[in-house]
Amino acid sequence: MRLISKRILPVELNGGTAVVQDGLAEKGDIVILSVFGSDVSSRSCDDSDPVLTRIQRSDDLYWTMYPDKICYVRKAVVESSLNKQKGTYVAGVAVGEVCNEAEEHAKNILSTIDWKRIAGDSEMLEAVAGCIFHRVLLPVLGFWLVALLFNFFLFSDLDRRVSAMRLSWQESKREAKAEKEATGKQRQMLADYKTMSLPKSSVAIDALASVVPDGIQLTLLSVNSSGFRIKGTAKKVSDITEYSSAVNREFPLLEIVSIDKPTGTSLYQFDFRMIHSGHQAHPLQTDARGRG
Repeated sequence: MRLISKRILPVELNGGTAVVQDGLAEKGDIVILSVFGSDVSSRSCDDSDPVLTRIQRSDDLYWTMYPDKICYVRKAVVESSLNKQKGTYVAGVAVGEVCNEAEEHAKNILSTIDWKRIAGDSEMLEAVAGCIFHRVLLPVLGFWLVALLFNFFLFSDLDRRVSAMRLSWQESKREAKAEKEATGKQRQMLADYKTMSLPKSSVAIDALASVVPDGIQLTLLSVNSSGFRIKGTAKKVSDITEYSSAVNREFPLLEIVSIDKPTGTSLYQFDFRMIHSGHQAHPLQTDARGRG
């Protein structure tokens, strides 16, 4: 990207109308107007000619001196063409009767425009500085916009990853805690099982089930750290006594918790408990409430 562009801008004047022949200059360009056409006037050079002096001193005319003549044109006509060239800086005007004549002189003016001349001309320097600012501003703003967007998406992605890692860590922590608690419970259950003086539960349950008389209906047969628990029903108390005796032969530490007959029912209900050696048992101590 060129920060400064210098160019010659041909302007043809005919019948009071200015036409820019070579298209529009870009905003910020330094231009030299090459003015020619039928509206351009000329006068032979004669040092004694007072008109020549008036032309050179006039604020209303653009003029160019040649070896044998001076070409001039009204500024108002030329400047009407500049309305379409807003943002350009006119550094000089070359006036000629024909295009080649004016263009040659415009090239000479253009060749004198360098950084040294720009720095020495405050008006031109201001225009050039403004041009550079506007031409650099958009790319710089674009760069910072891209940088900000990149930064936004980058840190958004990092934030998402950090959040995901934090959630994963918290989940792992919860799982580890749950596993630790579960392991503790398993160890406690194993310790409780080891303290039992009863046979292995599966063998014991088979033994308890094998001695059930025909008149007994079991409703609960469970095992825990302290021993076994048996509940059931029977039509006769004698069936319960028979069953308790059979169980007591297999497991001496039998405790009869209760034997009763609830009001309004025809069945007796019993509750036996077998405890390990750390508990005191009361074998065959029956509660014969409701025995009939």
